[in-house]
Amino acid sequence: MKKNKKLYLAAFLCLILTLSSFKSHDKSVFARSAAYPGGGTVGIKLFTDGLLVVGIADIPAAGQKVSPAKLEGIKKGDIITHLNGEKIESAVDFSEKIQKNGNAAVAVTVLKKNGSAEKTLTPVLYPETGEYKLGMWVRDSAAGIGTVTFILPDGSYGALGHGISDIDTGDRIKIESGEIVGSRIVSVLKGSRGAPGELRGMFTDGVSGTVDKNTDCGIFGTLLTVPDNVPLLELGTADDAQKGEASIYSNIEGEKTEEFSVLIEKIQKHNKYGQNMVIKVTDPRLLRKTGGIVQGMSGSPIIQNGRIIGAVTHVFLDDPERGYGIFIENMLGEI
Repeated sequence: MKKNKKLYLAAFLCLILTLSSFKSHDKSVFARSAAYPGGGTVGIKLFTDGLLVVGIADIPAAGQKVSPAKLEGIKKGDIITHLNGEKIESAVDFSEKIQKNGNAAVAVTVLKKNGSAEKTLTPVLYPETGEYKLGMWVRDSAAGIGTVTFILPDGSYGALGHGISDIDTGDRIKIESGEIVGSRIVSVLKGSRGAPGELRGMFTDGVSGTVDKNTDCGIFGTLLTVPDNVPLLELGTADDAQKGEASIYSNIEGEKTEEFSVLIEKIQKHNKYGQNMVIKVTDPRLLRKTGGIVQGMSGSPIIQNGRIIGAVTHVFLDDPERGYGIFIENMLGEI
């Protein structure tokens, strides 16, 4: 198998999103711990900490094109946190304050990767709409569908096995808060070589939990209720993961979680978090239905010898039957 495979996050089924060194943990903690296995999909809503700048645009005005944001060095990926010293609550709130302010200069607090800075921008009147613009596109939220990996008895959960990144900037989204809601899979786009498939779903009901963290190892928070019809399984360590037969729990139809057979082909203990195992789908029904691993399945728990040892994270673009998995202990390190 080629080592330079292109990868897709097999996971967060995007509605407006796409797609370190090994951290050692106290193995005695994991050996004694147990959790309810996941495998079901959920709706995920994220609310950013500030406004994420997702694009810069020139505004045609007075016979020329100008972007106040560009003139002040604001770039895609920056985060706008305050306007005239007041914390920004939403993109709508930001826009309303700009309109009320008119063409008067405004002070904008910008969080960049190397620190924060205050910029002074003078809005430009856009003739076509009569609105004042700063020449940048911003976003305050994101939503999609993903798979829960495990639920602890106290309601704490981990999902996805990788972070959620913005479709435009490619950066992991810095969140202020988030919600978990119900979901239902309505169709599957089957994957093929060079064209990753996806689970297509919809949100179904009210809030059932929180999203408190969006990390490189997944999203984490608390559910309002814990499963009452699923047995607890031991949480395995990296040493428990072995090459050979295993299974994954996934939801590829409706709201039903099912078990499918896979083969762990390679263990990579010191690789990146989301690339600790190479797995191959061997289940005939899953192969017929999805072609292998598809977007939306990321977070599907990997079960071996009665233990939860990891989660699916990526699919190989040129071989959808194969993908990567993360060790469960790396996810637990974020709880």
